[in-house]
Amino acid sequence: MKGIPRFTKRYFERYRTSPLELKPYLSRQKEIGTKIVNEIINIVDDPKTEIVLRGSTLYKISGKGDIDIGIYATPKRWQMGLDKLLAFYGEARVIEKTFAAFNLECNGFPIEISLMKGHQIKVDKALTTYLLNNPKSLAEYENLKKQYCFSKREYLIQRDKFFRSIINSL
Repeated sequence: MKGIPRFTKRYFERYRTSPLELKPYLSRQKEIGTKIVNEIINIVDDPKTEIVLRGSTLYKISGKGDIDIGIYATPKRWQMGLDKLLAFYGEARVIEKTFAAFNLECNGFPIEISLMKGHQIKVDKALTTYLLNNPKSLAEYENLKKQYCFSKREYLIQRDKFFRSIINSL
């Protein structure tokens, strides 16, 4: 499968080198995540836009204790979805050509909402499906988090390599 554009070394330099605090998965994350997913369904109000739990919340593994939510929008509906999210949540953390991210908090949990379109969705879904269907690789991913939690930057570099190796094998 064609992957996503490579990050430069400079991209990773923006992240701190201090440790990440890994937290065990809590079922409450899924409950709160599902509540936010339903909220977004009402905000976006578009049956052709898919809204899902992602990351450690979906995989039920340890992580940063945050809740990741993905919004898969068609190219024609992406701008409409972005406009509605901006109107409801305010400023986005990042807006790029095929990706936008919003950060908020709910009941003490950090929430990251990722709006995607195009090939970004295909890659995200393929990686998610692979990890859900390959418990050994999922355990490897969780171990990677533990091994590299001493530095957020190093963790992100290693995660990027790990995800790219999976994507390239699909």
